[in-house]
Amino acid sequence: MNRLTLFFALFFITAIHSPAVYANEMGLVPPDLDYQAICKTREKVELNEQLADQDFSKLSKLSLKRLIGLASFYYRGHQEAAPNYERAKTVVNYIIANKQKIQDETDIDYYYDAFFLKHSMLVRGKGFKQNTNEAKKILDHLIKNQEPKAHAWYARLYTNEGNFEKAAEHYKKSIVKGHVSSVFDLAEMYYKKQVPVSDEQVKQIVIQAQNTALRYVALGSCDVMTRMGLMYRTMSDLPRAEYFSAKWFEKSALLDDTLATLHLAHIIKRGFVLQDSEYKVLDLWESAANSGSTKAMFLLGEHYILNYQNETEKDFAIKWLEKAALYRNLGAAQFLADVYLGMHGVEKNTTQRQKWLEHAVKHEKVGSKTLLNLASLYETIGYEPKERITELYFKAASKKSDKAYIKLGNSYRYGHGVERNPTRALRYYRLAANNGVTEAMKALKQAYECEIGKTYDPQKVAFWNSQLNYFNDDGLLREAQKDILHAPTPLTQSIMNRLNFFALSRNSERSMIMLGFYFQKLNKPKQAQAWFDKALNLDKQKNDEYSAHHFLGKMYLEGTIVKQDMKQAVAYIQEATNVNNPGAHNDLGKILKTRGQFDKAELSLIFAGQEGKISAYVTLSKIYREQGKLPEAVALLERASKQNNVPAMLILSDGYDRGGWIGEDSTEKASKWFNQAINSYPCDPKDIIKISQSYAHGKNGAPKDPAQSEVWIKKVIDAVWEKDKERLVIARTILQSEGLMAQEVYSNKALGILEKLAQKNNSESLQLLSDYYLNTINQAQDQNAAIKWLEKSAKLGNIEAMLELSNLYISGYKIEQSTEKAVYWLTQAKEKGSQQAANRLRIISQ
Repeated sequence: MNRLTLFFALFFITAIHSPAVYANEMGLVPPDLDYQAICKTREKVELNEQLADQDFSKLSKLSLKRLIGLASFYYRGHQEAAPNYERAKTVVNYIIANKQKIQDETDIDYYYDAFFLKHSMLVRGKGFKQNTNEAKKILDHLIKNQEPKAHAWYARLYTNEGNFEKAAEHYKKSIVKGHVSSVFDLAEMYYKKQVPVSDEQVKQIVIQAQNTALRYVALGSCDVMTRMGLMYRTMSDLPRAEYFSAKWFEKSALLDDTLATLHLAHIIKRGFVLQDSEYKVLDLWESAANSGSTKAMFLLGEHYILNYQNETEKDFAIKWLEKAALYRNLGAAQFLADVYLGMHGVEKNTTQRQKWLEHAVKHEKVGSKTLLNLASLYETIGYEPKERITELYFKAASKKSDKAYIKLGNSYRYGHGVERNPTRALRYYRLAANNGVTEAMKALKQAYECEIGKTYDPQKVAFWNSQLNYFNDDGLLREAQKDILHAPTPLTQSIMNRLNFFALSRNSERSMIMLGFYFQKLNKPKQAQAWFDKALNLDKQKNDEYSAHHFLGKMYLEGTIVKQDMKQAVAYIQEATNVNNPGAHNDLGKILKTRGQFDKAELSLIFAGQEGKISAYVTLSKIYREQGKLPEAVALLERASKQNNVPAMLILSDGYDRGGWIGEDSTEKASKWFNQAINSYPCDPKDIIKISQSYAHGKNGAPKDPAQSEVWIKKVIDAVWEKDKERLVIARTILQSEGLMAQEVYSNKALGILEKLAQKNNSESLQLLSDYYLNTINQAQDQNAAIKWLEKSAKLGNIEAMLELSNLYISGYKIEQSTEKAVYWLTQAKEKGSQQAANRLRIISQ
């Protein structure tokens, strides 16, 4: 007799205790029986709140049945109460230590259940320190005591470890020892071919599982019908598997089995219709919800909130969602928090959003995103104490969240909720940067540029800049954009290679879109559309912030490499706002502002600010200032300042300065905000230049201090400036500083920038160059340079340069006097619309 034959012989002798065979083939539907009459209802251990909260000194008065019910109550938690593992541990240890409480055979089962519960707690590290070896020792002890379920638990342990051969052996032993329901697990293992078996062996084990189910049903143990439904769902390749699965779930659902009801609803929702069945998905969900299934409550509420036709249905949806959330359904609490952002036609309610986020974070399985959402909300409303916000960051960081690492880096950087500690800030930034997170790399590069906790370190600046270039496609996109502007000239091979690398290897939607625009320029619409579709479909797969839609919208908004199209821009950006992309809300707010739709702009900008795009508050404050709403503008800027927005601090310092826009001359407040800006490690070149100029002129709460002005401006002179207008700012700033211009290295820097821009016919740089040389004419080369740049500027249509040239030719100041040339340039200026030139011509002609 071979091993398999022996196994099944023992199975029938010891487990089934009946010679009858009901099934001969794979695939079986439940028989038509009066299940309401034959099925036994499992007795529940009633546990009320008083019993669950009682003094543990009274444990000795409880039966083993009550004690194991109490331990399970604490371990699994209740609909309205979180698990309490310490209490579960206390009760389990008490049961195991008091074997004398066993009164009969039923009590033995309850006594062994305590061992099984302790095993689970050891495996999961709940209540007890995680220790798989100790958990196995418990099962070994139960096996010695002839407890057949211990083999089944061993099998599950080995299955989780991927040791399917040992798992199968234990399932077989479990069945032979009398725990025949293990045949379902073994059948699924065989069907998945997790152990080496033939197709015939698979068929035979499935048939035995079917017969086991029929025998259990005949004995009144109808829970097995749900198990049969689950088995058939696993066997998806079996002909008519979904039909068999649905039939077993259908019978079980009649007995108010919520798991079966939910599975049946899912099958029907996918389009499978049972013959002669009147079941509807919503009816099934409501039935399961009324039976206490929080998942069904959530599904029911979610469906109606997404599809409601009237206020009654909306209220019905909110009712079920709130009930599920109160019963500790994590998904429902998170969904409600999102709903109260003002989504799906529900009025925005920050108090309600806070309430449901606080419910969600109490759940042991809460994810980092929810923790960070609550922390962000607390920051927005100015929640105190700030230590609570940092606690949420630490909890999210424990779940390996890169965003949490960055938030903790900021907390230690600015001293929010923790003592300021630049070294720890850098450590947390590095944790995220090591995972390839470019935001953290930018923070580290900025840290060494802006002397956060360290002196300026050019080597580390260069290192993190190189990392950014490798992991981030910002620089690549700028290069590609320049090349695409010259299409149909082909992209340089290196840029094409890198775009393909980012698009295909890193799934960069922005690189895909850039390739789309490139092929569009080459008049290859099919290739262009393929890249656009790939990027947009990636958004839907990721289902996060629709970054491709947002980027595509920005391209149409800017109109640089594609013709500006506001309709397209708004359409794509709105797609991104529908999934709460803060940057998209910020851009939409700016668009609405330019259209004069201030109320709508306000909503978008506030949302963007609340979701982390703090610069949106600064934009909105400008709208308020233009509308004369100065208190509202101040409040928004203060909110942004609390979240380390340096531009907001500088706007406030300017507002409180003498004659500032706030209208309240307060040197004390101006100095407060200016000093706060300085102490916040400002790194943006524009902010640093403003600080430098404040020291230079003694404005915006700063004392007049030329030396400090130079210290600050030197921080950004060697920064990488991406745009011409930014380079122009640094050159102009150097020119305006007598101290810097007195140092050859800086004067050369300024003149070098201006001359490069002048070669590109930048009119402002031409004017600045000519002004500089005119004011410093001491030798022929300065004189020649002045005339050269003035003439180039004038030829480009600069009226001021034309007027300046005419003055020089009229006066003959260090240049050969020429009325003819003076008249020429005045005439040119007059034709450009200069009244001043017309007046001078009239004087000359007299």
